[in-house]
Amino acid sequence: MECCLCKEEIEVNEAGWAEGHNAEPVVVEGRCCTKCNYFKVLPARMGFHPSKVKDMMFDLMMYEEEAKKFFKGEIEEKDLVYGKLRKD
Repeated sequence: MECCLCKEEIEVNEAGWAEGHNAEPVVVEGRCCTKCNYFKVLPARMGFHPSKVKDMMFDLMMYEEEAKKFFKGEIEEKDLVYGKLRKD
């Protein structure tokens, strides 16, 4: 299946899903690849300015492990300071 935004082939994910993501509100009734979903569709849904998308994705990748620990209850919110563990 082809991404309706970039025209690249949509890859099959780990779970075997080959139909990509819902591309609304960028394209009505379209399917998009994961990259376009992250960098075009999700920001459009959340009202982000396109220039901020790259920074947002970088932040998400930088603190992914910390977020996992937080949601598992291994660290507490009070121990987080702008994405870094408090060391006092």
